[in-house]
Amino acid sequence: EKANFENFKITNDSKDETKVKENENLINETLLHYGLIKGQGDDKSKENKEIVEDMIYSSLNAALPKIRGSKGGDNIDDIIHLADIKQNDRLTETEFMFNGIKGKWYCDGFMDLVFRYEDGENYRYCILDYKSDKLENFIDYSDSEKLKLKIDEEYSIQRVLYSYCLVKWLNVIYDVKDEEQTFEKYFGGIYYLLARGTVAEKQNGIYAHTWNSFKDLKNAYNNISHLKRAKEEK
Repeated sequence: EKANFENFKITNDSKDETKVKENENLINETLLHYGLIKGQGDDKSKENKEIVEDMIYSSLNAALPKIRGSKGGDNIDDIIHLADIKQNDRLTETEFMFNGIKGKWYCDGFMDLVFRYEDGENYRYCILDYKSDKLENFIDYSDSEKLKLKIDEEYSIQRVLYSYCLVKWLNVIYDVKDEEQTFEKYFGGIYYLLARGTVAEKQNGIYAHTWNSFKDLKNAYNNISHLKRAKEEK
């Protein structure tokens, strides 16, 4: 998240020594900080570093299918890479907080990544959450049904809260009449990136989700609010 994503873009010029050195230094500093490597000459440290480097390059160059809220994203060739996202078009560890229906409950947290890309005359804003979940077999990361089942089981509430909060935030930023118009003009969707399974230029380990309308998203949010309130009243 501290890295310049563009430095990790895989191109014919990917052997640029300056970029490679900058990337290596950042990875080394981070791994040393968390105690994942010991230093030069240690075989296990070298192995860990290579695993992390591969994971980063694969994740930042994975093919994310563009999602555009109610406008969908059915063209499988219409993709974007995180390595294409400029620094001024993304926010990392974005904090959010809000009250539930009638202030009955409070929610806060951090979104790993909020980014935008140009879509005609406007920007589409998306959320991306990094996950280290380990699936049973590596081939499962390329199975869209298994990825959907995984996200539905473990992150269905999170994706609603994050998405609802983003629409609310965009409504304030752009001073649009209502959330429905904000959703139609600016909302993209939410991605889950399972870093252990990503492959450059492929959609392995990538799950993308959006809603057909703000009404659908709001209904999903209201259902969570009502369940939370009912639980507290027991």
